[in-house]
Amino acid sequence: MPAPSMFVPAQGEEMFPVRVKEWARLKQKISTLKRHRRQWSNLGWALIGIGASALLSWLPYLVSSVSQSWVPTATIVVGVSGLLAGVLALTFGRETQKSIEQAVHEVKVHMHDMESSLTVDQKTRIEEFAQIVLVE
Repeated sequence: MPAPSMFVPAQGEEMFPVRVKEWARLKQKISTLKRHRRQWSNLGWALIGIGASALLSWLPYLVSSVSQSWVPTATIVVGVSGLLAGVLALTFGRETQKSIEQAVHEVKVHMHDMESSLTVDQKTRIEEFAQIVLVE
């Protein structure tokens, strides 16, 4: 009577063959994806804050009798330009995020296409082969 084995056979992991060109193309797509940083959003909100602050600082000049006419004009110019530049930066940040999300979606679709290109018969043969290799 043989001694009981102390080894537990490994369970087969699901896998499927991938063409080298497909794999290289997928790796290239993933490597070109940029990590989204919130730089544009941060800059946009900072500029909006500067613009709003400048416009709020303009309000006291409405009731004061300051004779320097350039001060209210300068605060209005800084306020409006800060708000406009902030909105542009936020818009650019949103468009950047959309392009990154689109690229990620394309990679996911490509991966799904690779998985679904196998027929059920091919998948079962691959699983059977994996079981044979792992058992031996």
